[in-house]
Amino acid sequence: MLVALSFIVAVACSSSARDPATPPAPDSSATRSPLPERCPPSVPNCVAWDAFSGPSGPIVLSTSGQPWATWGLACSDCRPVFETDGSRAGMAPGSDKNFIWLATIDTGYATGITVSANIRLTPTPLRANAGLVALFADRMNHLVCKIEVTEGHPGGLLAIGDQQHGVTTSLLAHRTDVGLVSGNTYRLELRVPSSPAHSRVTCRASGQGIQPTKVAYHLTAANIAAYGAGTSQGLRIKIFEDEDDGNSSWDDFEVARTATARKGIRALPA
Repeated sequence: MLVALSFIVAVACSSSARDPATPPAPDSSATRSPLPERCPPSVPNCVAWDAFSGPSGPIVLSTSGQPWATWGLACSDCRPVFETDGSRAGMAPGSDKNFIWLATIDTGYATGITVSANIRLTPTPLRANAGLVALFADRMNHLVCKIEVTEGHPGGLLAIGDQQHGVTTSLLAHRTDVGLVSGNTYRLELRVPSSPAHSRVTCRASGQGIQPTKVAYHLTAANIAAYGAGTSQGLRIKIFEDEDDGNSSWDDFEVARTATARKGIRALPA
């Protein structure tokens, strides 16, 4: 049994931390049109959007035109595992288990943004652990916002965590018993302020049967040095025998500017 919301794992990896998984050569049935579509009018200042509404197959291009990259914390050359069924993104059948998987797109913005998506938790009781990432510098250094329904958190958990120099920390900020239910859909929002050195990052969940709930965390100088310049955002899922079973999914993924967006930050001012 993992410690409550413990992502705290040491990730051993012999490959380069910055090499994304190499996708197979896509065919016409696995890619969407390279022509970007306009973001929905309901998303002002949108810089990226994916409705996952293209032909079934690996997620390759976002609806707004940016390419997706797939990452596994335990390997840099794992095959892509995220795919769309024409309406949602999820794990491909037969995907490798016992991994933390991520899919990211580089928007060119690190701060002053909100990353959001609808997350449908797996219907399997006590087997859900899915979320979002921002400030993604590489697979070993990034910020996490997630929701979880597991044996350790049967009443639902909302948390901010991170991956820093290959070590996963789950409880930077969290709330338990927030009312999450397996099989339900929730809107998850990860907000990175324009100046994380002075304002807190937040992770907010809303949706079926719960009161909107938020947790916040003030990035440290060490956090900022590790991933403050990361300009990618995306999806995250943790698949283990007592975590997600691989059947949680996402739709309506959005990245929007919420303030003066910046390319990145390196250190706290003196």
